[in-house]
Amino acid sequence: MNTSDDLQLKVNIANIMFLLLLLLYYKKHFYMAETENNPSSTKVSKKQLRKQVYEKLASALAEFKSSINEKKFDSRLKKVSKIFAVDIAKAVKNGKQKNKKKASAEN
Repeated sequence: MNTSDDLQLKVNIANIMFLLLLLLYYKKHFYMAETENNPSSTKVSKKQLRKQVYEKLASALAEFKSSINEKKFDSRLKKVSKIFAVDIAKAVKNGKQKNKKKASAEN
């Protein structure tokens, strides 16, 4: 490997780490915003969540789209948004179950 390959590898690793940190941040804040804005919703659609997460991440990471191949960027965002949508749906479901338990304990 020459120095340009090493540099490109370091840049790719830095981009991946940055993406992961942003995803963790958005996962926490996205879930909190959803529960505050819509506490009485009956069921969370994973497909709808996936689209919302994809849109937010795509807008937040638009500056990195030019540094990575556009197809790779979109496919990675789709994969990550799918994973986060599943996690967010589970968290919402568990939060509702905890709220039900608290309500029944208070009575």
